[in-house]
Amino acid sequence: MYAQVQDLIQAKKYGQATIMLNEIDNRNAVWYYLSSIIAYKKAFFESALENIKQAISLDSDNATYKNFQTKLMSRYSSYSRDYRRTPRYRSNQGCCPCDDCCDCNVGCCELVCMDQCCECMGGDLISCC
Repeated sequence: MYAQVQDLIQAKKYGQATIMLNEIDNRNAVWYYLSSIIAYKKAFFESALENIKQAISLDSDNATYKNFQTKLMSRYSSYSRDYRRTPRYRSNQGCCPCDDCCDCNVGCCELVCMDQCCECMGGDLISCC
């Protein structure tokens, strides 16, 4: 069953891989590792990190799992570091200078903070910010 899930991941059929993986009741280290890969491929980095940590806790001697965790951790670090190097972040100290400039129930600073969180995880809530 795990080989089929790996084949689906390689074919970039993450939805089908997730469905097949969720049909497995015995969630061992391999299950968490494959779940981590799927989460990573779908850009769910926090979930990917949680799953790989669980895989390592179940099989602490597996070098593949540890290497994947290192890859995930370096990705987090680079997103955060790259964002904080931008002139916009430095000039505004992480917040925008306006007060509730948007016509919605969320303040401008809150939107920028949400955008920053998304960018730290590899996404982008507000592309122009």
